[in-house]
Amino acid sequence: MSAAAIKEAVVNVLDLQDELLILCLERLPSLSLCRIASVCFAFTRPIVQSNGGSLSLPEWAARSVVERAKAEQSLRVYVKGDEPWRQVLFMFEAGLLERGVLHDLPLSYITRSGWHLAYRENYSHRTKDSDLERVPLNARYVLVGAVNNGGQRFCAGGKPHGSMPDRKSEQFNGHKTHKTLHFNLLAWGPRDQVLKSTHDETFGGNETTTDNEVEGVFFYRWPGNSFGFSSDPNLFLWLADCGIKRYPPERPEVRPNERLSWNLEMFSTGGWRAGRWTDLGQSGEWSKHMYFRL
Repeated sequence: MSAAAIKEAVVNVLDLQDELLILCLERLPSLSLCRIASVCFAFTRPIVQSNGGSLSLPEWAARSVVERAKAEQSLRVYVKGDEPWRQVLFMFEAGLLERGVLHDLPLSYITRSGWHLAYRENYSHRTKDSDLERVPLNARYVLVGAVNNGGQRFCAGGKPHGSMPDRKSEQFNGHKTHKTLHFNLLAWGPRDQVLKSTHDETFGGNETTTDNEVEGVFFYRWPGNSFGFSSDPNLFLWLADCGIKRYPPERPEVRPNERLSWNLEMFSTGGWRAGRWTDLGQSGEWSKHMYFRL
């Protein structure tokens, strides 16, 4: 056998070994892939891809899982940046790639999956438009949410919500979560849509709509007045989105649990709403959070 044939045979064996390893690694959660990559040098060696790039075995496995999930499930559109595929896999595992307003996600999942804090204050803090603009101009995505620091969890119909799909136990990826703070609700999308001004000075307040939709969530911003999101495009902006108090009983507000609204003016209160919980402008128990992703 010639030297070239021997070399080709060795390469084929190595390729087969890599494929088998990737199949095994695809069964592991993101945190396990991170541990493997950090402690075993053999798993960090790059594997050349058909497009000329290269990925380590854990990265290749993480990408395969995410891309297969995108093909099989109705996940939101996500354009990967420079972050490792293991972070994207963690977002998928945590439920962050689901569409719509999300509930009951542990606060720790956000930083663990690569988001950076831009703004965090109690609901009693008077949020200004300049606070929203703390998000860097080069940020790709912005996440907005509300946390009850006293431990009050998301409620639907007066009963505590359980956990999101695939998080039915008190543990996720080997980490206990029952003592951590949770987002009662959050939503995220591209920076230019989340922070977009949807109403201007010609709008005087009252019933209105917004068509600024991102994956089933409608974001709005009325500079100097209010900012927030809803899973329904119909709003009642009397400063904050207050249809829950303005609409008559025979015409109740649509999906009140999926609405977040912060005041942006200086003469009423700070924040105002997190789902069904309202009049939070004096609250030191609830907090407002905004993160970004480069």
